[in-house]
Amino acid sequence: MLYIEDINPADVRCPPEKRSVSFGSRERNGLQLTVRRDGSVHWYFRYIRPDGRRNTLTLGYSDATLEEVRTLRDEAAALLKRGIDPSQYKRKASRRAIEAQLAVGISVPTRYRLANVAAEWIGHIDYTSMTVSIDQSLDSRDIWPNF
Repeated sequence: MLYIEDINPADVRCPPEKRSVSFGSRERNGLQLTVRRDGSVHWYFRYIRPDGRRNTLTLGYSDATLEEVRTLRDEAAALLKRGIDPSQYKRKASRRAIEAQLAVGISVPTRYRLANVAAEWIGHIDYTSMTVSIDQSLDSRDIWPNF
């Protein structure tokens, strides 16, 4: 069996008959490397939440090194020792950062605003022109004024 420590993530390829290949850490500390069929590399931390349920936290992607991922894993493990779920902490930290930006007058990037995400999504759908015009008129009349 191969472990994360034995491989170079950039050199690992997923066999075509599989969707992904995963490698664990020799240290058995929840660190996992997954290489998908499309060549993408994902680093995960698998852990048990304070309420006893299993969870997975994404630590990084192709550009992350093993040392960086280990540091992030250690930070997440420290949160767990204090009884804090790392996934919830990460989500709340992102929300607090956005709220802090709004409080000092820095606007959230327009790409992430719900109206822009929805407009981009609608732009990718292949409807007939009549359906698109109906959807867009409903959106502009009923949905966007509420945001």
